[in-house]
Amino acid sequence: FPQTEDETKFHHICYCAIDVFEEKEQAMRATTGGGARQLDTFLGVLYLVQDYKVYGYVTNTGVRFVLVVDDQDNKDGSIIKALFRKLHTLFAESVSNPFYTQGQPLTSKTLDADLATLVRLWNTDALVLH
Repeated sequence: FPQTEDETKFHHICYCAIDVFEEKEQAMRATTGGGARQLDTFLGVLYLVQDYKVYGYVTNTGVRFVLVVDDQDNKDGSIIKALFRKLHTLFAESVSNPFYTQGQPLTSKTLDADLATLVRLWNTDALVLH
């Protein structure tokens, strides 16, 4: 099916984030002497593009999460970090499901519902730090 202009734009934004992830991960490895990865690393703002801020988070297993927010959204970094931690938890719970096959697309009604709730809380500024 053909993508809309917005889908294409956000696909490109996320694709460009890969380069920034790699740069930041290389810098982290250089400062730790190439040792073990840090647990659940919040990378902060990866870059600014048009009217958006692009944030990044990488887990100790190398899973990367990208968050694209409106440039006018002034949420504190601790809120964004908490959102990433919650996303990481939801992801870990989903891939830990014994019926999930690694490498296959992740499809879960529970995950979809939890993500919808998380987005709703984000949009209403009701996200609580845990």
